[in-house]
Parts: sequence; C-alpha cells; structure tokens
Amino acid sequence: MDAQGGGVAIEEALHDPSKIEEGENLIWPVIYNDKPKETDDQQGLHILELVQFAKADWTAAANHGLRKDLEDKVLLFPRFDNLSLGLALDREGKDILDSSIEKVYDNESECILEIEDLKDELTTIVMTQTSSGVGGRDKWDTPDIKLPNGKKGKLRKDRYSALVIANMIARQMNRELAHASFDVIGGNLRTMSKKGGEMYKGPSWFTSAANEDLYTGIYR
Repeated sequence: MDAQGGGVAIEEALHDPSKIEEGENLIWPVIYNDKPKETDDQQGLHILELVQFAKADWTAAANHGLRKDLEDKVLLFPRFDNLSLGLALDREGKDILDSSIEKVYDNESECILEIEDLKDELTTIVMTQTSSGVGGRDKWDTPDIKLPNGKKGKLRKDRYSALVIANMIARQMNRELAHASFDVIGGNLRTMSKKGGEMYKGPSWFTSAANEDLYTGIYR
C-alpha cells in the first residue's frame, strides 16, 4: 500500500479493534528478520507493506521492472470482450445496473471493467527526467490537463500505482537469488562407504582415475 495520500492512516485503521467487524483479523506490517519492529509480536495478519513512491530508487526499480515484465510477457492481462463480460454477469446472477445490491467486495465483472480502465491509465503514463545532469531522476506521471475552472490538473493514475506496487512485490517474492550449494567433502568410517560411490571430487582427468580405487585411503 502507498504510504502517501492517507496510507498511514489506513494502516493504523487496519489494526484498530474498533474499526473491524466481528470475525475479521487485525492487519499489521510484514515482519522482516533484519528489521525488527515493535509490532512484530502483535496478534493478527502480518501482510501489509507500505511503499514510498518518494524514494527514487524504489520507484525506478518498480517501473523499469514493470516494463520488463510486460515486454517479457510475464505480466499478462485477461482478454476483454462483450462475451467475457456477459458470462461474468451470468455467473454472478445479477444485473450490473442494479444499485440496490450491497457491495461487499469487487465481483468478477467489476474487476474486468477496472482492468480496462487500468489499460487506459497505462497509455497515459509519460516518463521524463528531472534534469539532464548526473543527478537526474526518472519520473513517471500523467500529462497536465485543463480543468473546467481553468486550473491545471493531472489525470488520475491510482490503478497504475496499484499495479506498480503489486508487480514489484511479486518480483521480490519470485525473483530471489538462489543460495549457493556446497558439497561436503570427506567424512568418517561410519558415514563413508569403502566400496562404490565417488570418493573424490574435482576435474574429470583426476576423478576418473581416483574414483576407480587407484588410490588407497588410510582410516584411523
């Protein structure tokens, strides 16, 4: 969740007992072993991570990563047509124009329309640089528009920001570097077999002969 624009207040409300319904769990920030926090031992779901778009390094990595995943077809959007929307409405068993139904969560048809609005927002994003010098930073924003009262404004990019956050979190979870594996060489009489198996590791010109029992080991 974006920490700016009221994100901190929402984060506090998510673990405020007076703000949740019966049966709901308190939601706390994610626990990191290298960055302990006072909330780590609180009861509830530790699944919330606040991100700072003001940090240039995070914003650049998230946006460039999003573009790469789109180009590599790692991030895909579902197909949209009238048939898909009609089938979604049929599965939900309700009329999209019926405003009397209480909305507890986003249903399938609403998600389909939201994704289409997200595509429109993506087409309006413009990448610029704050300056041409060494300290110049990349910036992603929507172009200026003229509001009815004559003032300048910006097109909304809330769906785009949500996609950037979600994709960056997914990259951090799925693109962790593999830990190096090391083979343990040696042992004792109880763990090592005298007959069969590879007793030596190294280049093939050495191990091909060494593993054929041409060398004798001394056990004490």
